Amino acid sequence: MTNKKLSGLIKVSVLGAMAFVLMFLEFPLPIFPEFLKIDISDIPAVFAAFSISPFAGILVEFLKNLIHLIVRNSTAGIGEMANFIVGSSMA
Repeated sequence: MTNKKLSGLIKVSVLGAMAFVLMFLEFPLPIFPEFLKIDISDIPAVFAAFSISPFAGILVEFLKNLIHLIVRNSTAGIGEMANFIVGSSMA
């Protein structure tokens, strides 16, 4: 017998950790300003939204941005909040 809540929690936490690691891979766009970068860390959240549920995708986005806020508090939470809103709307 499997516990579906525990299985979902483990999947969301693993995808959140993967998204956090992918958040460090940023590629600047060549002809745009320096602060615009391609961020591939939303891919695990979209994967969670399609495979588990849309709420799981939002949880992955929240977990990714919460860990990023704790580790690198560079934007005082404003950049993380903007990333959460955009990523959650995409998921």
